[in-house]
Amino acid sequence: MGSLHDHHLQQRCGTDDNPTGRVFAVANGDESAKLAETLGAAVVSSADTEWTNTALIKDPQGAPLVLSQFIPPPG
Repeated sequence: MGSLHDHHLQQRCGTDDNPTGRVFAVANGDESAKLAETLGAAVVSSADTEWTNTALIKDPQGAPLVLSQFIPPPG
């Protein structure tokens, strides 16, 4: 994924203050965000789009990353 895509995801999650953040594909966005919280991360924001469920989180040291779940269209 290129930096433009990273920037777009961060805008969708409500922030673009760090366009160098990393994006991780996950099987279940909500479950992954909950697990990250139990491990000490903070969920900054989340968003559902036509194709994705994304969450911007910060690890315990404050490093941002995006969790992204692909949601195929119906039909």
